[in-house]
Amino acid sequence: MADAISNESKKKYIFASFDKINKDTLIAIKDQDDKVITAFKTGRNIQNLLYSSKDLNYKSYKINTGGEIDGKETNGLYTKINSYSGGDEITYRNISNNSFIKNDNSNGVLIILIAEVILLIGAITIYLIRPEKKDYK
Repeated sequence: MADAISNESKKKYIFASFDKINKDTLIAIKDQDDKVITAFKTGRNIQNLLYSSKDLNYKSYKINTGGEIDGKETNGLYTKINSYSGGDEITYRNISNNSFIKNDNSNGVLIILIAEVILLIGAITIYLIRPEKKDYK
């Protein structure tokens, strides 16, 4: 399991979790206009992906695996991408508070806190209004 990212972090990021992506798989992250913003080959089997960049400024992203890429590659990372085609868009779970770009997840924490308070109030209410059990021996 991956560690959580600090709530104080001001850096924008994409954090996604998958069932499994095999070693040496090409991964391409695309912006909302289908432009590849980064691509790399995994060095091992992975289940989590964290990508951070000062240039993340779109509302949605797509993660693709496989396909054909033309560009300059250094140690699995494509530093210059001329073209990318094919590949399969994959389904993933977004762990960053249902927000692809995270600047502040205080809203998510607040929602969780409110839900917990509601559950607690419900449990207390049920406990207080339940009928007393009488021993009829």
